[in-house]
Amino acid sequence: MLQVFIELIPIISTLYKYNIFKRKKEKLK
Repeated sequence: MLQVFIELIPIISTLYKYNIFKRKKEKLK
């Protein structure tokens, strides 16, 4: 279980950064 969580961390952080990036772009429009 812990191993799965450790593998998910980079994916979650990437998705999180992508969401922030998208929101910033939308605000600029």
